[in-house]
Amino acid sequence: NALVGHVSSLRLLLAPIEQRAAPMAIASEQAESVVRQLATLADVIALDLGSRMDDGVKAVLPLCSRLVLALEPQRIAVSLMQALLAELEKVGIGPDKVVAVIVNHSASAASLSKGTIEGLLGRDVVIVIPPAPEAAFQASDQGTPIIMVQPGNIVSDQYRELARHYFARFDRTLGC
Repeated sequence: NALVGHVSSLRLLLAPIEQRAAPMAIASEQAESVVRQLATLADVIALDLGSRMDDGVKAVLPLCSRLVLALEPQRIAVSLMQALLAELEKVGIGPDKVVAVIVNHSASAASLSKGTIEGLLGRDVVIVIPPAPEAAFQASDQGTPIIMVQPGNIVSDQYRELARHYFARFDRTLGC
């Protein structure tokens, strides 16, 4: 079994160690086959598709019922998100499938506000994940999700809210 169990009860299909450092493209037929097989094993699957629009990602996108796109509240991240949204439109992924989330890794006066980002993207941002460096360090150090390390933390609350939003909009189908 290639799926690895995790303390969170999730089962993970991990990339080979050598590919984690320098990700390589996966053939479209192989990517589609893997996702279809995973869909037979669970009610919900989540895919980390990265930020490249290679053939493997393009093959998998139509199988996804929704996409959660995360960005930092920095101007360059918003520009990259605008380009990614345009590319998604070109391959037939409309705004009804896409949810934007701000993940703020560090408090900074240079960060853009949620309203500014929504204006630049022309869409709502559903959740803002605030910075929590101590909780993130503990979670990383323990190999455990923040929501399990500090369940009462505001970051944990925001992840729960994202899950509620994510599942409230769609029936039981693939998620990316």
